[in-house]
Amino acid sequence: MLVYAKARYVRTSPRKARLVIDAIRGKEVKEALAILKFTPNYAARLIEKVVASAAANAENNHHMDGENLRVAQAMVDGGPNVMKRLRYAPMGRGYRIVKRMSHITIGVEEMEPRPDKKGKRKGVARTARPAKRGGAATPAPAVAAAQPEEPTPAPETNAQTAEGDTEAKGGE
Repeated sequence: MLVYAKARYVRTSPRKARLVIDAIRGKEVKEALAILKFTPNYAARLIEKVVASAAANAENNHHMDGENLRVAQAMVDGGPNVMKRLRYAPMGRGYRIVKRMSHITIGVEEMEPRPDKKGKRKGVARTARPAKRGGAATPAPAVAAAQPEEPTPAPETNAQTAEGDTEAKGGE
């Protein structure tokens, strides 16, 4: 089930806002908010508010888990109004400046909770180490081939140890 939030008649160009929207489409809400927070764009501040509003709508109105939300749908449409301004130009002319508006729509949905990944670590690729000052690069460490280990001898019991001690002392 999709839960929406909309911001209408926003004073930013749809073309510029779509560049920011493309960065968050399909991401988890927490990740999307982090991306928007560090995106140096005016439209990112506006879209950040809409994403937060959609997440709050999902939690409060539809009783969804806020930890498992993702941005399922994100779009920017051009607003119906454009503000037209005039810029003075040479020889008595005027150049038109069009200040566009946008409608921002964000839809979030609840996804399956991800399994906890603590304790599970994939093998780390071994790479060559960079060269130190005035030296050559160190080759990558060799990965040992899978060889069967030799069985370790079983620990001796107290009775065996006592017999061995008596023999070592001269025997009785």
